[in-house]
Amino acid sequence: MVVLLLQKLVARLRASQASLSQSGQGAAAPFKPIVISGRGDDRGAPLGMVQVGSLSFRVSQLVGECYGIVRLLDDAYLGSFACEPRLQVWAEPDIDEEWLRTVARAAMQRGRTRWIPQAS
Repeated sequence: MVVLLLQKLVARLRASQASLSQSGQGAAAPFKPIVISGRGDDRGAPLGMVQVGSLSFRVSQLVGECYGIVRLLDDAYLGSFACEPRLQVWAEPDIDEEWLRTVARAAMQRGRTRWIPQAS
């Protein structure tokens, strides 16, 4: 139920951003995805596991094209990322953004997202 409401909210935000950018009132700023649970993990639809170095991570779809990353070692929520229009990463305050970008890139390369590369 909560996920459905958040998906509707995201659709409304994207529609309003598109109308603002078409009317010339300003560029649409990307928004940071919302973490659903208060426990710190992502609670989204699980899409699979990714191993980077010696650590394993769980990738879950949060809302729309936003994905959450949880480190399996201590079940810590590390942050989220979006694939479209380009890779955007939102790390938790104590997490290195470049490290999270590496994990997100590995998830995309190994097919743990619903993102499909576009031929240019």
